[in-house]
Amino acid sequence: MITVSVKLKDEALKKFITRLSRLKTGPRELVKDLHRLGEDCYKDFKQVIPVSKYPKPHLRSHFSITVKKVEGVYGPQLILSIFPNPADKFLYATYINKGATIPVRYPKSKRAMKFIGKGGNTVFAKKAKGFKLPATNYVKRGERFLKQNIWSYVDRSLQRYIK
Repeated sequence: MITVSVKLKDEALKKFITRLSRLKTGPRELVKDLHRLGEDCYKDFKQVIPVSKYPKPHLRSHFSITVKKVEGVYGPQLILSIFPNPADKFLYATYINKGATIPVRYPKSKRAMKFIGKGGNTVFAKKAKGFKLPATNYVKRGERFLKQNIWSYVDRSLQRYIK
């Protein structure tokens, strides 16, 4: 999961913090800018997430982007989160990010590795070949994108509200 927290600590921003605490979800423009930042970050790291050959939902099309307001030590904070959705994809997303070595697998029963071969013949496999899943490091790529671009998105919103 990738999380960005915008913390406002400067005394010159007291008016902004006061306004932010009165609003239910934070300034709409700042929330929109953070959400746009999250979408662009997702588009960036989605390029390295592989697409499966199988006809089923892919990890790269199942991420959620949320921006929510929480109370922090220095006042309210807006938190941007980019995470795989639904939660059952989280473990798979971890393997895609860090990589994994899948060992050779042997069936516990004949039925577990039963296949219909060419010509309609039934084939029983004795083992499933192991493989290595390379790491994509999409989380680091996303963090790097956020670090490089956060102020180009958020600074415009802050300038609008600090008048």
